[in-house]
Amino acid sequence: MAELILDSPSDTLLEEILEIDLEGQWINLTTAVGQIKKNLLSYVNSGWLIKKIFHYRLWRSCAKTTHDFCDRYLGISLGYAKLLIKAAEVTIALAQAGFTTLPQCASQAAVLIPFNKVDRYGNSPLVTKWQEVLDYAKNTAQRITTNVVKTVVTPEEKQTVSKKFPKELWKQIEAAAAKAGKSPEQYLADLVEADQEQECAIGHIPLPRQQTWEQDLEALVQEYQATTPGDVGDTS
Repeated sequence: MAELILDSPSDTLLEEILEIDLEGQWINLTTAVGQIKKNLLSYVNSGWLIKKIFHYRLWRSCAKTTHDFCDRYLGISLGYAKLLIKAAEVTIALAQAGFTTLPQCASQAAVLIPFNKVDRYGNSPLVTKWQEVLDYAKNTAQRITTNVVKTVVTPEEKQTVSKKFPKELWKQIEAAAAKAGKSPEQYLADLVEADQEQECAIGHIPLPRQQTWEQDLEALVQEYQATTPGDVGDTS
């Protein structure tokens, strides 16, 4: 099994930067803009190369598995390599459909992956979805970002909010959730629902006797923040 001899990516990058510096004010603007736009779509080239390396099993000459190949030679996980392949497939399909404005990063294309399929009549929802993104961006005078693509393509998807808890408190929530056979998120959601149902059942209780789960939770958070320094867990 041969070992691939590769140039250092950092050395190659610095050489390219040096060339740009040497050109200085004589940089050809047309060439530069074309290169920038090409580089923004470099994830497509990377994904397509990985696809061919996997398809023809070229990795076998230097690695035992695709996981090993990605880790040792690409410096990425196998999961991310597969995402790059699917993202490249999305963007290539859009280019073949005639679009000149394309997803400019893998995360934008990744949102569209579930729609990159063709029915028995040759129709694909991918084209429709991307056109909706372009129309939305134009009508709202927004740049196309990953969040804009998500807003248009999956409007029904619930937006998540990151809520930080002290580590020890989050461990207690996880333990309680595991005991109940639920995820921590579902466990907290059920607490909210139970509290709301209780409020409907017992009616109004004058403060200060009434305490919602939010107040209890906030009190616990403040207590742990006062006694536990530093580390926090993140539920996102």
